[in-house]
Amino acid sequence: MKDEIKATFESLVDIASEYKKKISIVDHKLSEFENFYSKYPDIDENLEEISNFIGKVAENVEKSNVSLIALNKRKKEIDDIHREIFGYQQTNEDDEITKVEGLKDELEKSYQKITSDIKSMLGNHLWQ
Repeated sequence: MKDEIKATFESLVDIASEYKKKISIVDHKLSEFENFYSKYPDIDENLEEISNFIGKVAENVEKSNVSLIALNKRKKEIDDIHREIFGYQQTNEDDEITKVEGLKDELEKSYQKITSDIKSMLGNHLWQ
């Protein structure tokens, strides 16, 4: 029984020693925190400002993304209209490039045909 009491006492001494070490560590950390807080007393306000700034940045990023999506959509519409008017080049499976004519090309052909037809009519009319 005496050995058990001695073992228990030694165990309690070890536990107390560990407890004192941990208390010392906590005290040291608390002291560091207090020093840090005294060095930067406005840290709460600064962190709040940073948090607000981050929120505004996030809002601006979201607005920018919405604007970018709208701009990309508008650019695609303009590119489509440009291709419709001026035509474009297309590559097939054999890497052959072909020109797809646009409205401008069709208009030029129509103008040339009308001009030719008018010249033919005027020419025929003058010879009659």
